[in-house]
Amino acid sequence: MRLSLNPAIHSIFGTGQEDGRMGLIPGPELWEDFDTVLLQGYTIVRSMRWKQMVLRITIYPLEDELHNVAGAVGLFRDVTESERLEKTRREYVANVSHELHTPVSALRALSETLIDNMVPDEETKKRYYGHMLHETVRLSRLIDDLLTLSRLQSGAVSTQREVCHINRIMSDVADRYTVLAGEKSIEFSFSPLPDDLTIISSADLVEQVLIILLDNAIKYTLPDGSIKLFASLDDNNIKVSVSDTGIGISPDDLPHIFERFYKADKAHATQGTGLGLAIAFEIIQRLGEQIYVESQPGKGSTFTFTLTRESAAT
Repeated sequence: MRLSLNPAIHSIFGTGQEDGRMGLIPGPELWEDFDTVLLQGYTIVRSMRWKQMVLRITIYPLEDELHNVAGAVGLFRDVTESERLEKTRREYVANVSHELHTPVSALRALSETLIDNMVPDEETKKRYYGHMLHETVRLSRLIDDLLTLSRLQSGAVSTQREVCHINRIMSDVADRYTVLAGEKSIEFSFSPLPDDLTIISSADLVEQVLIILLDNAIKYTLPDGSIKLFASLDDNNIKVSVSDTGIGISPDDLPHIFERFYKADKAHATQGTGLGLAIAFEIIQRLGEQIYVESQPGKGSTFTFTLTRESAAT
């Protein structure tokens, strides 16, 4: 039986017209499928991994005018990207389910205990009510973060940019976090730019990114540590940085730190939703800027994002 392949197959497998059957498409299972289709006359669908690619292969029988199987044709589709997206979707659903399950289970256990009158004294009841409030706030924060991330990724959040005073934005946030850091015995310092420079951005979104980064810094910095909020000039950009002397991030975790639900410090996994840095990353991407992190385990981390100066945008 004559064998014919189009140029795309040769480009995928790197083979030549003169190669034999196995040389053309390496994979004995695939050729067995072709033989089965020729003998049995039904369609077979299979997936095949080749180097970095995932191929979806559908083999159809070809019939002559008497409806006898006269040949077979294989359709090869590169589904690498769709497979990656599907894997991401499954992981996302699994993570959301897990994160929602934890506070819901806690609320159920606490409420059932109270309903069954298993808590005799008022002091213990108050403590249980406090736990329920804590889990409710945690659940609400998770839902808010999920909605925020979803709206950002769907383009529903306005990223309209305007002239903003970066020192003013940073100063407003710094005032709040000076108090929060002091409550944890953490030294907080803020170094504004020497000149009152303006940027072309969204003040609300820049503030949201700063809040996320400073929340993380306070969460992972021990008492008597320090946090610095500062900015610097770099050609046409302003670089805004949040630096801390916290626990740091391991080299293995650094490439994943902006992924959804990724928590580098598993010991503090219950302190956040695991979505904050993903939201910050998405905001900065939507603003057309960059964000990155430098860190050393045991010494601390510095998160930096860029903002476009007004003079550079005109």
